[in-house]
Amino acid sequence: MATTLHRRRSLFERLANRLLRKTGFKVVERNRWYAITVAEQPTTLIDIGCAYDTPAFRRAFPAAKLFLIDPIREYAPHMESQIARLGGAYAITAVGSKAGKVQITVNLDDLEKSSIYDRTPLAAKEGRTEQRTVIVTPLDELVRQYGIQPPFGVKIDTEGNELEVIKGAQDTIKNSLFVIMEVSVQERFVGSYRFAELIAAMDAVGFTVGNILSAEPDHHDLVRFLDILFIPSGKS
Repeated sequence: MATTLHRRRSLFERLANRLLRKTGFKVVERNRWYAITVAEQPTTLIDIGCAYDTPAFRRAFPAAKLFLIDPIREYAPHMESQIARLGGAYAITAVGSKAGKVQITVNLDDLEKSSIYDRTPLAAKEGRTEQRTVIVTPLDELVRQYGIQPPFGVKIDTEGNELEVIKGAQDTIKNSLFVIMEVSVQERFVGSYRFAELIAAMDAVGFTVGNILSAEPDHHDLVRFLDILFIPSGKS
C-alpha cells in the first residue's frame, strides 16, 4: 500500500497527480517541497547534501532507513542523532564521479550554500567563507561500503555538483525507485554542468523527468534551478 500524507489538495497537486496516475507516483505539496509516494516503498532513503534535514523526504517514507551524506563536518552531530533515532547510516564526504579529495568553499554564515564550485554573479552569496579539503567518494562505492539495501529513493542537492554525483552513482540509480534533484537551469556555478547535460545523463541511466516539484523565479524573473522528480523511463 502506498504511503499518503493527508492534507487538502491544491489545484497543482490534482493536475500533477492526474498526469502521474498511471506511473504509480504521486506528489503532495509541502512548503515549496513535495513529499511523494510510490506504489513500491524504498528500503533506504539516500539523502546527498542532507544538511540538517529534509523533513518532507523522510516523512513520506517513515519505514525506510536513512543514508545521510554531506561533506560539512558541522552537520555530523545532527546526522548522528537522526540515525540513532530513525535508523540507518551516515557519511561525512563529498560525492562525485571518482574517489579523491577536493577543495570546497564553506559558507560559515550559511552552510547549505557551501560548494565545490565558485558561484557566478547570478548565484553570488554573501557571508564569511573558509576553504577546506574534503574527501570525495562515488555513491556506488559508499553504498557497497556501508551495505545500503535497495530499492532506493534518492535526493541530490550538491550546489552544482549533481552531474558528477550521477556519474559515480550508475548502479545506485538503476536500483532506485525515484531520484529528486535540485538541477541548475541558469549558470549558477563556474565550470558546472549545463541543464541539457544533466537531463541527458539521467536519460542515459534510464530515468526521465516525472514532474517539476518547484520552480521559483528570482528577483530577475529568472528560474535559476528546478527541483525535479526523475522516474524510471519505463514508468513515464
